[in-house]
Amino acid sequence: MTEKFDAILEELPQFLEENVEEKKFQLENDEIHNLEQYFKKEKMKLFVSEVKWGRDSEVAEVTIMKRHN
Repeated sequence: MTEKFDAILEELPQFLEENVEEKKFQLENDEIHNLEQYFKKEKMKLFVSEVKWGRDSEVAEVTIMKRHN
């Protein structure tokens, strides 16, 4: 895992407590996959709702949202 990825994982509990429905991060493809797997493994009420790739970019803007079920 990268430092950036670890920093995002540290932010997740606070995000779940906040009165905010979504949060955006800059992630690489493998980090997006790892984050989705982490949500499933930890049974977190979060999911990746949108991924926007820039032209010729290895980094995407990723939107994470809270799951209400």
